[in-house]
Amino acid sequence: MRDFDRLFRNQPNYRIPGIFIDLERGKNAMRPQSITQQQIAPAFDTSVVKKVLFDAHTILYAISDDTPVALTVGASTIVGRKSSGNIVALTATELATILSGASPDIAVVSKSGAYTLTGSDCLVLCDATGGAFTITLPAKSGIDGRMYIIKKTDSSANAIIVDGNGAETIDGGATASITVQYESITIICGSSEWHIV
Repeated sequence: MRDFDRLFRNQPNYRIPGIFIDLERGKNAMRPQSITQQQIAPAFDTSVVKKVLFDAHTILYAISDDTPVALTVGASTIVGRKSSGNIVALTATELATILSGASPDIAVVSKSGAYTLTGSDCLVLCDATGGAFTITLPAKSGIDGRMYIIKKTDSSANAIIVDGNGAETIDGGATASITVQYESITIICGSSEWHIV
């Protein structure tokens, strides 16, 4: 009681966040009046919090103030904020737009013969002085949004041919080619085919 007396001396009414304590002054000390549940309840925020069940690995976002909803995204998908302010699962094109404003370190490889791209490649410098050759894209399953830059560095008329894996297409066609020195193509994996951007 002595500690209580020191704490609340000269504070006949003391408010702890959410609870109002009214103190009685005794002859030699102060003591708190008994507080009923009915007296405490009005001091608390009476807002109701609704419990909503979500599946595992769910991404939540607010479509408006105090309104959380689940954002459905596919596997290997990046979620971001568009220029409009909306939070969405980004498409390959939207992701490429975002990445174009960044300056990350990228892997650079040089090739002078047929080569199949891997997940660690990014910029491929191609020298076709010794003859035309093909750069083959990896199978697109599970790699939506992956981007490659393929550039011809030599001055010969020999073509660099970019080919999809198996029957996979590039902008609706089976292949794309580069025949001019220092010309390049940037290609991104979409859900149904590869896209030159």
